[in-house]
Amino acid sequence: MNAIIMAGGEGSRLRPLTGDIPKPLAPVAGKPCIQHIIDLLRFHEIDEIAATVLYKKETMVKLLTDENVRIFEEKTPLGTAGSVKQCENFAGQTFIVISGDCICDFDLRAAAAYHKSHGGIATLILSEVSNPLEYGVCVTDADGVITRFIEKPAWERAYSGTVNTGVYILSNEIFNFIEKDKKTDFSKDVFPLLMKTGYKIHGFRAGGYWCDIGSLDAYLQCNHDVLAGKVRIPYPVTKRIRGASLTRPCYVGKNVIAKGASIGAYTSVGDNVTIKSGAHVEKSVLLDGVSVGEGSFIKNAIICQGAQIGKDVSVGDYSVLGSDCIVGDNCVIAARSRIYPKNIIPAGDMVSGMVTHTGKEYDIYEVAQSPEAFIRLGRSMSVTAGKNLCMGGEESESLFRRQALSSGILSEGASLTDFGECDKNVFSYIVRKGDFDGGVYIGCDRIYFIENDGLPSSQTKIKNLEKNLSVQPETSACGEYRVISGYMPIYEDKLKKHLMGIGNVPFFVYGPDFFTNMFITDPGEYSERVYIGDEVGVDEYAPETVMNALCYVFGKTYGRVYIPYSYPSTAEKIAKDNGFEVIRITLEDEDRRKLYDICDPNVAGAVLLRYLTKKKMTFKELSERLPSVAVVTREVFGTDEKCNIMKRLLNIPAKKRELVEGIKFIDSDAAVQIVPRNDLHGFKVIAQARNTEAADAICDFYVNKIKMVDNEKE
Repeated sequence: MNAIIMAGGEGSRLRPLTGDIPKPLAPVAGKPCIQHIIDLLRFHEIDEIAATVLYKKETMVKLLTDENVRIFEEKTPLGTAGSVKQCENFAGQTFIVISGDCICDFDLRAAAAYHKSHGGIATLILSEVSNPLEYGVCVTDADGVITRFIEKPAWERAYSGTVNTGVYILSNEIFNFIEKDKKTDFSKDVFPLLMKTGYKIHGFRAGGYWCDIGSLDAYLQCNHDVLAGKVRIPYPVTKRIRGASLTRPCYVGKNVIAKGASIGAYTSVGDNVTIKSGAHVEKSVLLDGVSVGEGSFIKNAIICQGAQIGKDVSVGDYSVLGSDCIVGDNCVIAARSRIYPKNIIPAGDMVSGMVTHTGKEYDIYEVAQSPEAFIRLGRSMSVTAGKNLCMGGEESESLFRRQALSSGILSEGASLTDFGECDKNVFSYIVRKGDFDGGVYIGCDRIYFIENDGLPSSQTKIKNLEKNLSVQPETSACGEYRVISGYMPIYEDKLKKHLMGIGNVPFFVYGPDFFTNMFITDPGEYSERVYIGDEVGVDEYAPETVMNALCYVFGKTYGRVYIPYSYPSTAEKIAKDNGFEVIRITLEDEDRRKLYDICDPNVAGAVLLRYLTKKKMTFKELSERLPSVAVVTREVFGTDEKCNIMKRLLNIPAKKRELVEGIKFIDSDAAVQIVPRNDLHGFKVIAQARNTEAADAICDFYVNKIKMVDNEKE
């Protein structure tokens, strides 16, 4: 059996470690990651090996040539499957594909035997992780056949911790499903296509160790695990260093000078490193040529090749210093800081966040106050969303943010249309109607990222935006900037269509002037109040009651209604009882565009008001026609084994179960949705029933289930 190592990845999440080296060359316990993979293949008597290369390929040629590995070069990024397609004539009848940026000790012979005995076109080696958000989750049936792929899910879609390791046993037939010279991915394109075509894809649950070093935290942990002996791979034994205090397990390379210094456990030190007297390093990775000054303290950090650290410097947990950085004496590098290559930190300075040549790190979930942060965000948007973007803002106070954002977008060669101060819903619709790739709206306390369909960005797009925040500028081109006005009639025409023939509205209506000026209100003293803002509200009615009403009026008006997945479970009963169709959609779905009308509060409010006015009906009368619904929400804290809990919860008997956003159990007149919290420590339990007492009881049942499983873990 031949093997193909995928080694072309850029490793953007490992920056600044991968600023000068490709991810497969990142050292683990003194040896490049890809070298460990080659050793694993040779241990299993797989000697015919090829590798696909792209990013900084010139740095990999010598190692691969010395190891007699055949090199296949990508001219442009082709994706995992597209790169392997180049090796079609090399692969043989059955072959193994493995990532060059992971560390594992899988029994490859057992995996190959499993593939042979079960037949099929592909066998994926699976592993269990506690946090699957950066991996592809695989759902399998009782026979080990994969029934579903969820690529890099948010927590609400992480139904288990069983993930695709990127190690595959494949039959040559798979090349029939990969187009030559076209960017194609195994997990996103090829495997789903095979499943649609009727092929069975098997999952082999491998024992042993596996770690994708794709993030800085994972890279550090992997080094610790190898040194701790958790992985069945050899690494060189460290000899004592004259004059140094050494605590094992650790790895120290050649020509290391550390007289009077202390090297703590789980530390990996490369070649030609100098650690001066009084300095202490622990649980860290120091690459070749690093110099550490007297009295400095480094813990749980990564110091890249050639970096020079002065005396009495403190480097905090999970920080990374890029290659050839110079850090002056008495500096403090705060935890999780990232300093890009060749930066100079003056003596006595304190660094927190990210230091590139343009500024510090920006958290996209908060409104940053520095122009530099918005410049970086603009660059990231241009890389992520496209080259024809637009922006708007809530108030004139957002002007400086818009100016900084526009600088970043334009500096990457993208075109930008500025709508100035405008309503968010108007802005979203213009993004949808115009020929834009996306937009960003800056509110007083929040930033909204809008895709080209006028809806909020999916979690996948947000992840890509975060990832590209660290991308360095690649062009000095300036895109076209323009300011436009006069777009309100386009949105008003949209609303007028939904308000056509409405007549006098017998409600108090509170909303933006451009909306309320489109019709005449004629309320009585005790008329109901309708509020149009970030959502539609009516008097003191619960949001779920309003959602039921919107589902009903859209369905009765148009014969079919597309609703967000978060709408109450009563929507299906309402549709069935009233002769229309209801379809649930999430922001991750391909046909998400159909959600727009019900998600725009002005449009939704117009449809509701027109229906009630034409039918001469109050909202109270409408709500009494619909199933009552009460929602109770609880949060369960204190657990970090969420994937294990999700898997066990899937075994609970239920009349109907859905895996869309978390796990949803549905009965005839009740439902409960269990959604993992994003902070890794707990769940949100959302129960729906006809009354609060029943919803409370359902919540209690599932909260206790989660606690019980958590206690079993301990």
